[in-house]
Amino acid sequence: MNFLVFKKIIINFKNEWKKILASLVIALIFWYSISKFEYVEKKVYLPILYRNLSSNLIIVEGMETNTAVIIKAKEDFFDNQNYTNLIKPIVYLENAKIGINSYPIDIILNTPVQDISVKLQKDEIKLVIDELVSKDFEIKPNITGIPLRGYFVDDLILETQKIKIIGPKKVINSIDFIQTEPVSVDGLNLSLITNINLLLPHYCYSLDKTNISLEIKILPLSSGLDKFITN
Repeated sequence: MNFLVFKKIIINFKNEWKKILASLVIALIFWYSISKFEYVEKKVYLPILYRNLSSNLIIVEGMETNTAVIIKAKEDFFDNQNYTNLIKPIVYLENAKIGINSYPIDIILNTPVQDISVKLQKDEIKLVIDELVSKDFEIKPNITGIPLRGYFVDDLILETQKIKIIGPKKVINSIDFIQTEPVSVDGLNLSLITNINLLLPHYCYSLDKTNISLEIKILPLSSGLDKFITN
């Protein structure tokens, strides 16, 4: 009996396989379409924007680039590569104070609220904020190595002797001068002129040139002795 039923099924499939296959394809398409409208929950990392910080203040610690966000939305929402432009975590800093303080993370949605729900994994961020100050500093060349035997460094002539640096008050108050990048005179027996970069402390900048000319005068020791005897 079972064999007859199985045989009948095989015969029916041979006769109706096109209809069966078409039904299966339609069912898969329908299932795929329905699944696109189902809500799913995903954890994503979105860039944090910092806004409205006073021009005389600077963030020196705690500034995070991204934050974790749980998004519940329809599956096709995540297919959009630009969905990060629709959800923006923002830290508003118009009330920022000097020191260590916590500031709330807000969410700005550029999409209909009824289509998605968004939850931050943490709703605030701890920042260290300092006052921006400026100060003039002496520039000191960083010379390494020794000239060729019988020669010495007679003089260092900088294009400019001082530079104004802008930066966090705590950093500015901790430094005494600005140093150049290292310049080697190892094995030299001739004077040279070169351009060098100034090494600015972290979070500091200058409106002046930070690449300046340095002339290094290298003379024979005999010239130095003659100068000493003359003087």
